[in-house]
Amino acid sequence: MKKNLTFLFLILITSSLSAQSLDEYQKKQQAEIQRYQQTHTEGTEQLRKEYADYVSKRDAEWADYLRKAWEMFTVFRVKKLR
Repeated sequence: MKKNLTFLFLILITSSLSAQSLDEYQKKQQAEIQRYQQTHTEGTEQLRKEYADYVSKRDAEWADYLRKAWEMFTVFRVKKLR
């Protein structure tokens, strides 16, 4: 009988420790997921900003190229004789 009570006592203590560690594990996992989501969001925003800057720079270069090409065109344009 004493062995059964000791065994039952050990099972109760172990199960309570397991439940506590399970809760702690779930909390840690939830915190890790939140950190990952935050890091992912920050990384995504950084990539969007870099891409927007890249596109803006390329658009400005293209506009400058077209402006210069148009100026060259107007310089070489022939006037019609009457």
